[in-house]
Amino acid sequence: MRFVDPAVIRKLEEAGGAGNAAAEPAEEEAPRILTPEEQAEADRKAFEAVDREIKRIALGCLCCSVLMCLLFAAFGRFSMGVVWGALIGSALALTSFAYLGRSVQRSLDMGDKGSLYLRRTYGLRLLINGAAVILAVKLPFVETLAGIAPVFFPGLTIFAMELLGIYRPGK
Repeated sequence: MRFVDPAVIRKLEEAGGAGNAAAEPAEEEAPRILTPEEQAEADRKAFEAVDREIKRIALGCLCCSVLMCLLFAAFGRFSMGVVWGALIGSALALTSFAYLGRSVQRSLDMGDKGSLYLRRTYGLRLLINGAAVILAVKLPFVETLAGIAPVFFPGLTIFAMELLGIYRPGK
């Protein structure tokens, strides 16, 4: 799918937003359709940004998992079940978050149908998080709480990043 260059749209809005009817954009500033190569480059950059965020959230989930293991150890409840719960729960939580990031990026490329696409992918993300809870409850070698807690780690990581000033919504 091809889109109009956003930089060109900004220039046109600035020219039109000043209230000057005589301010017509120059011929080279007219909106243009991106070539397939330009669109592929824009998509690559967008997915690189999503990948960077996923890595940041993964690091935060790792920190939360270590903290959770330390808390279990402090209360004398640490076992291999805690480690398995942290691994399985974190893996599924990160899978869900990565799918969310990719889905949002794809929905932006879809235009009007993007919101419908996001609504459809919500069910799969919910299923992934539900699988983490079900596995934590059903697997005998997993500590239940340690398997369920990581479902909340991506949200906690984002909250901590906002508090520390690392992440600012709308940036």
